[in-house]
Amino acid sequence: MTESAADFKVRLIRRTGLSPDVVAAAWPEWWSKDAESSPSANAELRFSLARKLGLDPRSLIADEAELLFIWDDAARFKGFTGDERGERPVIASFGTALSRMLLESTPGRENFQTMSAGELRAAILTGSQYVGLKELLSASWALGIPVIHLRVYPLTAKRMSAMSVRVGDRYAILLARDAVYPAPIAFYLAHELGHILLGHLAEGSAIVDMEILEDLGKL
Repeated sequence: MTESAADFKVRLIRRTGLSPDVVAAAWPEWWSKDAESSPSANAELRFSLARKLGLDPRSLIADEAELLFIWDDAARFKGFTGDERGERPVIASFGTALSRMLLESTPGRENFQTMSAGELRAAILTGSQYVGLKELLSASWALGIPVIHLRVYPLTAKRMSAMSVRVGDRYAILLARDAVYPAPIAFYLAHELGHILLGHLAEGSAIVDMEILEDLGKL
């Protein structure tokens, strides 16, 4: 590891296709100029970024080595029309790595059992007049399914709508679309919950939905 942290950051962005914003967000706050001269600090920097971004840490240690994503084949994409080799590994690995960290930091529900969409709807309507975004979020967290809305995106072009990830017997949902009104976000969340409740995710897998509403508009 002879390159500077600045050069490493440039190489990380150029070689992986990760957006500068997501690399900056993943960059540890403890990093400083004093850490630059420490081999152990440089190693810890790379291990930290590997964990957060879904990269193989071994590929970050050697200068000029090919940077490899760990979870590049863990996700099934729906409606993907981009660069198969360039974009898919980035989205799959970043989303899976983030979901794993999210699940590690949030409580699960013991003896989690899925229910049908009708049963979930009925359960929500026992305490609400309609099924909205707030109600779906409350139901998700009650089921031990953490939901977050991405403010930074792994690629410069933000085309992913949502992603659901399974780790063991737990699930996480990432929402990536912005909207003026809550209804479209509620649609994305309900769609991902549908994947989970219908048993579409095998252990250690993920489903990435790209431009759902845009695709529906073409029908």
